[in-house]
Amino acid sequence: MQQLADRISALFVPAVMVVAVLAGAGWYLAGVTGEQALLVAVSVLVVACPCALGLATPIATVAGANAAARAGLIVSDHAALEAAGRITRVAFDKTGTLTLGAPAVAGVATTEAGRETLLRFAAALAATSDHPLDRALVTAAARRGVAALPADAVVTVPGRGVQGQVDGRLVRMGNAAFLREHGIAGAAVDAVLASDQLRSAGSLALVAADSQLLGAFGFADPARLETAEALARLAARQVAVTVLSGDRPEAVGAFAATHSLDDARGGLTPEGKIRAVHALRDAGDVLAVVGDGINDAPALRAADVGIAMGTGTEAAKAAAAVTLARPDPRLVASLIDAGRATRATIAQNLGFAFVFNGIGIPLAAAGKLTPALAGAAMALSSVSVVLNAWRLARRRV
Repeated sequence: MQQLADRISALFVPAVMVVAVLAGAGWYLAGVTGEQALLVAVSVLVVACPCALGLATPIATVAGANAAARAGLIVSDHAALEAAGRITRVAFDKTGTLTLGAPAVAGVATTEAGRETLLRFAAALAATSDHPLDRALVTAAARRGVAALPADAVVTVPGRGVQGQVDGRLVRMGNAAFLREHGIAGAAVDAVLASDQLRSAGSLALVAADSQLLGAFGFADPARLETAEALARLAARQVAVTVLSGDRPEAVGAFAATHSLDDARGGLTPEGKIRAVHALRDAGDVLAVVGDGINDAPALRAADVGIAMGTGTEAAKAAAAVTLARPDPRLVASLIDAGRATRATIAQNLGFAFVFNGIGIPLAAAGKLTPALAGAAMALSSVSVVLNAWRLARRRV
């Protein structure tokens, strides 16, 4: 909308200058003095000064950002606030966004290595990360009194897993695809995945040392208390919802069924999330993506509006245009309300500017306004725009 105002100004300014010259010349040819003709031309220029037109969009976005901030929305890119008013679909990450982000170890499946060995190696790699699943592993090891070993040369592969040197062995921890890529026997992986201990798990982490599969952990992460209301608020605003998650498709499907969601996709890598984002945008949606992890950062950047949870990673918050000051998905609907109010205020401000000019320019050209009155009318148009934006700034969203 700011670009639209700029394009209008590019035509408006020279057009007003032409009108001023023609009005002055016309009155002079009609027989008035040169001084009077000049006053008419000056009056046209003064009353048409496009201050209100220039103020209309930036002052509204600042006011909208202030209103959003009081609701707990930190807007780092004001252009995103205007885009938020056009959102037609919101794509949520699941873990840490719609769920508490505090998963606990809900099941353990081991091979002949034993549970303590499995937990010791896993905790060594997990201690190097702040991912919720890693924190759950560290907590589980501490509760069992298992001392974590130091890990060296740790390398994280987003959406896949992590590897590092632990006690002289190359330890890898991640999803099944990550282990298979590094030659861990597919049959052993399948056997662990099929174990009863992991059947109800929402997320899995498999662990291998060198080429030996040690076992796997299953995690459970309950939904946030606010999730159901957040989804209902978006539905009330006729905004569609999609879930894009790296969790197991079975777990994502169960979550979607519980919350009556028709579009929920699991097992996505960061690249897969980006492809899904592009597909939704290509289908015509104005898309917001909400996430909290480093794996969500590329999708947040690719969306029309990226929204990060305040409790998320620094990478997610850096990639997003908006950060939720508290971990409450209901704030997404508040952002949409703030965006819609901002767009409405911009349109009203532009309307005020054009109404004043539409009335003032003909009156000035007709010789009905002195330069002093024209200046007062021009100032009044700017004041009206500022007061309208102040009304938005005071609004509760």
